[in-house]
Amino acid sequence: MNKLLKPGTILLNTYKILGVIDQGGMGAIYKAESRLLAGEEYAVKEMLDNYSSAKEKQEGLDLFQQESDILKKLRHPNLPRVHAFFEENSRYYLAMDFIKGRTLENIVESTSDFIPESVVLRWSTDLCNILEYLHNQKPPIIFRDLNPRNIMLEEGTGDIKLIDFGIARFFKAGQSSDTLSLGSPGYCPIEQYGRGQTDIRSDVYTLGATLYHLLTKRIPVAAIERIKPTPLALKPPGKINPRISPHVEQTILQSMEINPDSRYQTIGEMRQALFTKSKTKKISQKTQKTRTSRVSDTEKQTQAQKKSTGSTTGSQTGRQTGSTKTRSNRSVWIVVLLLTSILGAQWLEWWQERASGRNATPEGATVLAIPGSVS
Repeated sequence: MNKLLKPGTILLNTYKILGVIDQGGMGAIYKAESRLLAGEEYAVKEMLDNYSSAKEKQEGLDLFQQESDILKKLRHPNLPRVHAFFEENSRYYLAMDFIKGRTLENIVESTSDFIPESVVLRWSTDLCNILEYLHNQKPPIIFRDLNPRNIMLEEGTGDIKLIDFGIARFFKAGQSSDTLSLGSPGYCPIEQYGRGQTDIRSDVYTLGATLYHLLTKRIPVAAIERIKPTPLALKPPGKINPRISPHVEQTILQSMEINPDSRYQTIGEMRQALFTKSKTKKISQKTQKTRTSRVSDTEKQTQAQKKSTGSTTGSQTGRQTGSTKTRSNRSVWIVVLLLTSILGAQWLEWWQERASGRNATPEGATVLAIPGSVS
């Protein structure tokens, strides 16, 4: 069993140990400064020899070497750079960028209230970017151990930094299960318990579990506990923190489905689900305003057309009615004049006959009675 390094210890004639940053069962992290470059600080990770067998130690060393190999290839603003992997006095070390800041676990534990959802979603943007970058490598890199303890918030910049690639692995197509069952209980999916090979969907699960913890201040129920004969239920995060938006809660729950096929299949899908609600709402409001404006304009045009049509129709109807009345009056007077002329002519003829003594009425003739006449 290794003893921790004392402050002032020199490694590789380059790194001067200043103190212990953190310590776990299988490793320790120290803060160190460069003896060659003034002001340069590093985080030096040591693999502790706390294994129960030579086989376990070899497996641990392989993972430590793999962490170095993975980080050496990567260049991303949210990932630390590796400067050296070396052995000294039969102990193994990994020197990388020192990140000044706090872990998200520490931030959650030090706050009395829930962290605002808007803050957690801002952090999730960086986490999605990092995981997508890892998954786009050839072959894809599966982080497998995302949790608040492995995420740091850098002081001064507010940037998220992903640390501790201790159990990250390259995805191996066609492999039915992982060689080692590793991960943090509460955050790792069921396949990390030896029930399948981890893949991109495994990181979807760990991201959902991490968001669950950040928003509720509680570590979620372990996946293995959710499939036992008497299973423990995963409490919806909104039941713990009612300020969580429904679509965020739904995204977390779907990402933490036991069956990988029921989860989001990529980090991109999960990201879209996390941020779709607010975007859709804005689009809906804009569309509604446009539709309302169009309906208003249409109604105005229709009303104007009705007024115009009504005015024109009224005017035309008035003119038509007046014209009809005029023609009717003229017809009446024409008929009256015709009748008067006929009657006048017949009366004149009768008067002349009477005056000449021919007052007998011819046989078969009809006497036309004139009102007011004397026969």
